[in-house]
Amino acid sequence: MKRFLIMLVVSGIAASALYYGSNGIGGHVFGRAWLSPTRHALIDCGVPSWFVTGYIAFALLRVYTWVVLAIACFGIGISRASWGRRFAVMLAVWLTVVEFISDLFYCFNGGEHVQSYHAAMLFLFSFRIRFVSLWGVAIGIGAWYLGKLCTRLSTRSSELPPAGALVIAFTTALLCHAGELSRPALDRAAREAIITAANQAFQKHVQSAQEARKGTEIAKESWGDSIAHLKPLRVRDDRANIFIVLKEDEAAEEGLYVSIPISSYAPGMDKRFVLFETLTQPGDKAFGQLYYCKLRKAQPSEPPNAAPPHR
Repeated sequence: MKRFLIMLVVSGIAASALYYGSNGIGGHVFGRAWLSPTRHALIDCGVPSWFVTGYIAFALLRVYTWVVLAIACFGIGISRASWGRRFAVMLAVWLTVVEFISDLFYCFNGGEHVQSYHAAMLFLFSFRIRFVSLWGVAIGIGAWYLGKLCTRLSTRSSELPPAGALVIAFTTALLCHAGELSRPALDRAAREAIITAANQAFQKHVQSAQEARKGTEIAKESWGDSIAHLKPLRVRDDRANIFIVLKEDEAAEEGLYVSIPISSYAPGMDKRFVLFETLTQPGDKAFGQLYYCKLRKAQPSEPPNAAPPHR
């Protein structure tokens, strides 16, 4: 009984560290901007919209936690420890409890969209949210079983890779894929600051001497701290809007796009834009709109800013 209680306490502490650590590090490194395009992509692939918005949307919010849980339980599985199964189950169950406690603090400490006791109760005891939370238990137990199965198979056949190599390969592939989807994690203050800095950068650019300009590219001295913090490759005046290029390949540039109201050009309406996602949220107070976009590079036969005429 004493050993069981010790394991219960240790697994609870481990689950808390896993939950807050994975969300904090995952949110900081990879951000959350990939959530919306992922949901749209699933719907475009034929997944029912009610399932995506009602269940998958909540599951995507837990991806970072579930990935770390799966890796931890997989490691426990390949360890062959006698206590492995019990600890993996406790860890997975504790994780759902920690999620509920976290939601509880969120509701009663002024969480966004939770403005009343009734709304808090609906949020806390929503069948969809709690049901999706329980998926973590299945993921943890399944990962432990998979680790144990890989260990058994690797001892029977020398042709199979060691279980440890499987863990490393799986983790590396997952992180690389997440890195491709990563975008800047921007809260309301950051969004508003970027839009303000873009307006100021545009004003400085158009007021600078003509001979000092490098075409449409805006000088670093005009960026402002909010834009410079993003470490862009370049910042460009795109028909009186501002394009902050964060990465590029041979075919396209990708980054943040600030639409300034004084511009008569409406971005995202022509074939230059491969991707155009709205980041500005209701309630944002800034002079302009913020988007995340992927902009096709101009072909040699067309001018750099080929676009429809002003409307």
